[in-house]
Amino acid sequence: MRYSSLAKVFCIGLCLIKSMLASAAEESNTNNLPNKKLIISTIENHPLVPFATSIMRQAYKKLGYDIEVWSLPAARALYMSSNGKVDAELGRVGGLEQKHPNLIQIQPAIVSFKASLISNNNNISLLPSAKDPTATIVLMRGMPYADQLVRERRKIEVNTIEQVIKILDSRRAHYALIDSNYLNDPRYQYKLAAFNSIDIDETKQAIHHYVHNKNTGLVKALEGVLTDMQKQGLLGN
Repeated sequence: MRYSSLAKVFCIGLCLIKSMLASAAEESNTNNLPNKKLIISTIENHPLVPFATSIMRQAYKKLGYDIEVWSLPAARALYMSSNGKVDAELGRVGGLEQKHPNLIQIQPAIVSFKASLISNNNNISLLPSAKDPTATIVLMRGMPYADQLVRERRKIEVNTIEQVIKILDSRRAHYALIDSNYLNDPRYQYKLAAFNSIDIDETKQAIHHYVHNKNTGLVKALEGVLTDMQKQGLLGN
């Protein structure tokens, strides 16, 4: 009986050891699986964010990834993506990689947009200061493509569309250059409809998705997916 009991204890112990080893092996294999969720930074409150998020969510889903989008102030969003604190940047103008070599521009562009000139004057023109040298233009920061058009003008630079509307309403300025997408944004459409507006075609900009170079392995497959989506007419470029 003594030997039988010892044998049973030995067998139970052996089974427990095997079970522990199997669990450890399974945990190790799980830890070695690729992360299937990516964190992407973007500019908070920008009117293109919902559309761009939808496009990139579809694209990454085809590759087996889910995405979590962090909406941040523009400078903070770029800091997070360029320093690898997140995996990618949702959308920025082309050429960003020249100043931020840790970012890889993805082709094709996911959407495009242009600037619009808005005014509380009836006679709206891109060249108001030609007739009125005292005219001041409100310019939202982060629009270098539009800034080139008014380089020699008197400007008030602001960060948000709310500030633009407030300045025009107060008559501190009669003109503003804004991203044309704000004109169709339900949050601001009613307010902006009070102003006259014209699109500035020469400011059209392509917006690209960027990934941090720690995710270089995603680039080729991601570009393939976006190219297919472009052929289907799903992109906004």
